[in-house]
Amino acid sequence: MEKISNDYRENVRVLDVLLGVGRSCDMVCRDLYVGGRRARFWVIDGFGGDAILERMGAFWLSLQPEAVQGLTEMQQFADRYVTFMEVNVSYDRDDIVTSVLMGKSLLVMEGLSGAALI
Repeated sequence: MEKISNDYRENVRVLDVLLGVGRSCDMVCRDLYVGGRRARFWVIDGFGGDAILERMGAFWLSLQPEAVQGLTEMQQFADRYVTFMEVNVSYDRDDIVTSVLMGKSLLVMEGLSGAALI
């Protein structure tokens, strides 16, 4: 099991390569600032419900830095701010890539260990 790093930039770089960002027009990603922290969201085009993803993204973008202050684990963020019924946090790079290719959306955030699979 290859774990993802605690380094946000490294995770983004590796996941972009593994998920085919820039090579596949079907892999869509979006950079966000959530509570002042960098975050990236990946989804296969057409697999995510646009209205739901738009509403969730708007909510995350509205979070103030105080809302995420002190959070160090993605599970903490998911428990508080991810309202999708099916969400789990993974640290296993292969599991993350496989889950995205099977249709889940992926969120990683600066300063949080783990990745949310939605």
